[in-house]
Amino acid sequence: MTKLYRFRVSEVGKCLRFLYLTRVIGRLEDIDSKPEVIAGRKIHAEFQNDYAIFDENARMEEEVMFIHENFVVVGRADIITDDRVIEIKTINSLPAKPYSAHIRQLNFYMRLCGRKKGTLTYIERETGKQKDFSIELDENAFLEDLRRFEKLAKHLRSMSLPKREETGICKFCEYAVICERI
Repeated sequence: MTKLYRFRVSEVGKCLRFLYLTRVIGRLEDIDSKPEVIAGRKIHAEFQNDYAIFDENARMEEEVMFIHENFVVVGRADIITDDRVIEIKTINSLPAKPYSAHIRQLNFYMRLCGRKKGTLTYIERETGKQKDFSIELDENAFLEDLRRFEKLAKHLRSMSLPKREETGICKFCEYAVICERI
């Protein structure tokens, strides 16, 4: 029987080597206790509470799941309305355009929730300023992300390290030293 791996929607768009190492070695940092993460959760909850007043039919933090033969992908969609999924991101400064990994994460949620439209809402931690980006469902991107999860499951099954994926956040990665030495 093949092992069923568990992945998170929030991992869509992340480096496969990073995801592999988190499962083989474990996390090297306690992400949950970082002040920016704690502040982000608070801002997140406030936004959802405010949105619930605006749209009483909206569903918050609804768990979604995609089951594949080798893996399951789970997550909690921030806000699901009648026609869209809203993904909230707290950030240091508002971007000129949405980040690719965030688009991919929202796209995955849209597909799992059966919505063709989504909104990426960025909220600046310090000022509370907000910027929204409308996103349309991209079925090809969803299928590409499924292929990436299949590839990760294959690497985990064979215990073979995925190829390094150079990104702009490599210098901030908790595995940077390990990754460069391999």
